[in-house]
Amino acid sequence: MERTAARSAVLFLAAASAAASAAASANATISSTAAPNCSAAFNKPLPTQRAFEPVVRSAFDVPAVARGGAFAAGRPPRITIASQRRAWLDFFNALVSDDAPLTSTVELARPLEARVIAIGGSMPAGMRCADPRHYKTQGECAYPHRVVRALSAFSASARAPRAATRIAFLNLCQGGMTTASLLPMLPALLSVLRRDVDSEAAATAAATASAPNTTVGGATAATPPTLVLIDFSVNDATEYWSPRRAYELVAATEALLRHLLRAEPSFALLLCETYPALAPRMPRVFARAYELVAKHYAVPHVRYSTVVRPGQMRNAWYSADCALPNATLEAAALPALCPRCAGLGAGQDSNIGAASSAEPTVPASVVHAPPAFALRDKCEPHPFFPTHELISHVIASSVLTLGRELSCAAGAEGGEEDAVANTRDRRALGRPISSPELLARMAVCERPASQHLADAHLNGRLPHNVFSGAVTARGWRLFEDRPGKPGWISEGPLGSTLSFALRFGAVPQIAFAFLEGYDASLGAVQLTMVNVREPVASHVVPATAAAQVNGDRLLRQRANRNVAQVSARSPSAIATQTTVLLLEAWRLEGHMGVGPRVKHKGARLVAGFGIAPYSNATLVVTLVCEPPRTCRCHEVPNATVQPSSAAGAAVVGCKFKVLSVTAC
Repeated sequence: MERTAARSAVLFLAAASAAASAAASANATISSTAAPNCSAAFNKPLPTQRAFEPVVRSAFDVPAVARGGAFAAGRPPRITIASQRRAWLDFFNALVSDDAPLTSTVELARPLEARVIAIGGSMPAGMRCADPRHYKTQGECAYPHRVVRALSAFSASARAPRAATRIAFLNLCQGGMTTASLLPMLPALLSVLRRDVDSEAAATAAATASAPNTTVGGATAATPPTLVLIDFSVNDATEYWSPRRAYELVAATEALLRHLLRAEPSFALLLCETYPALAPRMPRVFARAYELVAKHYAVPHVRYSTVVRPGQMRNAWYSADCALPNATLEAAALPALCPRCAGLGAGQDSNIGAASSAEPTVPASVVHAPPAFALRDKCEPHPFFPTHELISHVIASSVLTLGRELSCAAGAEGGEEDAVANTRDRRALGRPISSPELLARMAVCERPASQHLADAHLNGRLPHNVFSGAVTARGWRLFEDRPGKPGWISEGPLGSTLSFALRFGAVPQIAFAFLEGYDASLGAVQLTMVNVREPVASHVVPATAAAQVNGDRLLRQRANRNVAQVSARSPSAIATQTTVLLLEAWRLEGHMGVGPRVKHKGARLVAGFGIAPYSNATLVVTLVCEPPRTCRCHEVPNATVQPSSAAGAAVVGCKFKVLSVTAC
């Protein structure tokens, strides 16, 4: 890796030193007292592989990147939440500071370590990214890891001759994950991060007993300054589309940011929109969903397509179905070697208007035009490694542009605000954009009563302080059917059962995450509740809606026998990815008057099981065959179960994959 860095050359900022100087001058006009705090380190160039320079210069508006980054607004945002501004300054301090921090309120006794975390889908996870000459694994090949490499090289240059800041990296991206499907798993993910921090803190305290908790803004030496890269743009764009999906995407993004801003105020958040098919030819709210939410909460938002020259997207997004003829990458030869994202470029879509992102609600008039799914054929969701390299340059350059802006404005824009402001930020994030109904459906279960995560069970990384009861399987196995994608999987025989012991809180709910797609091999399951054990009479039950509805024990016992049927195969799906079914387990009937048997077909429906607050119960997942289909199960050779004699009934598979079960 070090040899690769040594072969690096100049990227965006080097080609636009005049633009950088102009930006620095503009920043100096913000406040005459801010100029001494400006860090010249952020005008240093970023490294890149020489072979990519022709593509960089032809595909991107290089001066624009240096001037304002690839931010959707055209320039770095003014971060108005004090805790976020402090988090970003802490991260930049760690990159460039020795004993002269960007803000005047902090004195650093020694160089800080920093951390970068990536959350998203399979593209930022590195699916199908192969660059064996420089990176051994897909995760190392992926753009988030390349961003870390670029920031590390920048730190080495900025701090020379001192040692570069060590940047720890954790890629938590998972194939098939959308913004909405992450929400039930988010508390467990954060719990795992805290456990890792606790382990690092113990090691740090042992190694530096004299100063184990050196405070730096909102972070400590035990909890290093952290940058979180968030990118679900590929899976959000390829999820099934309906007019209501636009509202759901905004609500899911809003729920994610609100939770992170409250739960982890010391994390610097960067919303990354890398997939170009999310913007061109999409209805306006789809194209601007991230922008609407990011601007509302002043969270930096990078859009890759923003800095691509019109008509040059074909040079900025290469298909993964490519093979280079020799070990030397010749960028000039790439167009002839690799399929590209044809016909797309920034500013080519008439549907992307200039509607105000300050509107309190999503305008209903812009969600009715269906998207062109042909984009997926033109823009392969899992691009070849040159795309990852180019994206990493855009994001790293944008991060440093933001660093330049913040370092110059640290004194003028409230760098002196104290912990009281941070506490206020956590409590009041302002009025949401989305409707209360949608936010309630996308709400994060902040304190799960119990949780089962396939990845955690497989790797022994169970979350702290969350009940993880027994999992009993008959005809199911916990394994990775694809690299990095574990789950409880069954392909038969029919009737195979998977049971999860659950514990509930004041308002019993279940988030059931499973794999959904269009493939004929996917089957269906039925969800039932058994072994329901209500709390003892002495248990104090608050006056919640669940307690009021469930006042009649006989009705509850009848609802305990309800059944929810879930199909993993959806004709409307255009990709195979995670879907979350919300079960409002406290209800006596299905949502909106639906009877005791509730079907799920590619959309979120709600079923109740009459679960009283603070009860224990077991969720049973049973593999079934949906009439009028004929199901052929792989686990039983030549075995066919035909529940219907209807002529022409489709023959389908039985495969079903459960990713997580969370109870609140």
